[in-house]
Amino acid sequence: MDVPQLETPSLLLRALNASDLDELHGLFSNSTLCTALQIEVHQTAKQTEQALAAHLHRQALGQELFWGIAPREENIVIGFCGLKNLQQAGSPELHFAISPDFQQNGWMHTALATMLQYASVRLKLTKIKTFIGADNTAAKHLLSALTFKGKPLREDNTREIWVRK
Repeated sequence: MDVPQLETPSLLLRALNASDLDELHGLFSNSTLCTALQIEVHQTAKQTEQALAAHLHRQALGQELFWGIAPREENIVIGFCGLKNLQQAGSPELHFAISPDFQQNGWMHTALATMLQYASVRLKLTKIKTFIGADNTAAKHLLSALTFKGKPLREDNTREIWVRK
């Protein structure tokens, strides 16, 4: 699946590629960020390279669609956002992260609002879900501002499911 470039006055949302490997490894080797994402920290650039290759393969099959988030003036990936499980029954899953160096400035809100608009208008998605840690207050505020509604998972008090309809 081709990834269309989406633009805002301050950001580019563009396809991820091998030239983004250093920036992506910076994200996936950050223990604080990986804890929030509830994924394993990448110890080596090779792990990140393999994860990117797997992602690009799933994207080519139409299973997911992800954008790198880059400030317009630099075009260096500082985060990502996208949707997984596009071909499965139920609603696709939103995944997102931004480098701690670029948090608290509204860029993730801008990126997600732009991506969600594309998902609604172009992909005709009417329901999107995401899972976050129950203690991730920044994500809760962000998702609330984007009209998601959250609730704890019944089987796991450490995680919440948030849904946007």
